Amino acid sequence: MSRSFTTPILMDDKGRVISDAWARAFRNDTQAEVETQYTDATGRATFTTLPENVDCSILCLWGRQSRYFFSEATIGTTEIDNLAVTSAKIADLAVTNAKIDTLSVSKLAAGTITVDIVTTGLLTITSTNTQIRMKVEGATAGHNLSLYIDANNHPIWDIVYSADLPIYTEELKMLSSDSDILPYGNACSDLGKSTNYWFAVYSDYLYYHSLCTTFQTHDDIALIRNMMTKPGSTEIDKATMPVELLQDMVAEKRRLKKRVSLGAEQKAAQINKQNISQQEKDALLQADREYRQRRLTEIEAEDNEPWVNSQRVAELSLGALKQLADKLDALELKIKAFEPGPK
Repeated sequence: MSRSFTTPILMDDKGRVISDAWARAFRNDTQAEVETQYTDATGRATFTTLPENVDCSILCLWGRQSRYFFSEATIGTTEIDNLAVTSAKIADLAVTNAKIDTLSVSKLAAGTITVDIVTTGLLTITSTNTQIRMKVEGATAGHNLSLYIDANNHPIWDIVYSADLPIYTEELKMLSSDSDILPYGNACSDLGKSTNYWFAVYSDYLYYHSLCTTFQTHDDIALIRNMMTKPGSTEIDKATMPVELLQDMVAEKRRLKKRVSLGAEQKAAQINKQNISQQEKDALLQADREYRQRRLTEIEAEDNEPWVNSQRVAELSLGALKQLADKLDALELKIKAFEPGPK
């Protein structure tokens, strides 16, 4: 059996790619030459007949210069109970049909670990770096899950889809009492949408950033009196509600579309900051463009049935209370006018 190996890009001291360099592969156990190749236009030499279970050294020669590369053999059908690599340099480790009970990697610099978790398993990563990237392949091919550490040392999860598939979880809990779920910035991002909304929200407090007085010019009490429930139901008929209480879904669609379009620029800037190859960046950017196009199509397909704006309900209630207070003040004045004594 034989295996293949492609050397890294061969460059001289000035960073120029070296093509047509003479590349020779030698067995590390017997020092016998096993294959000869030449670097191509990209500066790489590809070997196809290296011994499967023997490490090889690659010697590249051009002019009066030379460079060595190391090709480690694959591990065959072997069970490894505990493999500890302390101070060795592994250029390429490929485990094809082995069982590793415990694998501990103390340092991974500019590299990738691929883990195949078929049914159950846990991947734990400890890092002081500011960026950890994980890619989920298989049934959810193309999903990219990244963990960033921001300037305030806060972890930020970032998810990029190449397919518009949801992430499912039975329960999401915060790790501590001071943990928060935050949007990307102020006045952006929604919790749910008109075609996929929450059933109930349980909360001790609900805060509004602003509360307007849009009902100052209306007879608030009359507006409330005109609202009627649907026949045989406790639900208020939207047809009897004042239009000020209803969210204009046509305008809401325009807002959502604008947000999707503006978010593309922020997302592109975020992807371009990642320490990955340009090819990976292009793939993530394309996936994001496809996702945003699908989102715009979804928004356009949503119906225009209005939703009730709870903030405006609160505003109407305050307006009605204010109107009642004014009526009570006027009534008190009239009562005092009939009371005996000095006016």
